[in-house]
Amino acid sequence: MRSRKMKRSSTRFGTIAWTMVFTLAATLVVLNFSSGEKKLDEQIKREYSVQDAQYQQALWWPR
Repeated sequence: MRSRKMKRSSTRFGTIAWTMVFTLAATLVVLNFSSGEKKLDEQIKREYSVQDAQYQQALWWPR
């Protein structure tokens, strides 16, 4: 009778532990997708076009 009680107790503990793990994982997934990045409403002003020589110089400038 004692071993049956031990099995039930360990099974209950395992169920509680797995429930906690899955709840934590689900919470982290939801927080990861819901916090998101801030959205910018301001448009960036273009100073020169892609074909402009100044753009080409800035693009290929050695770093």
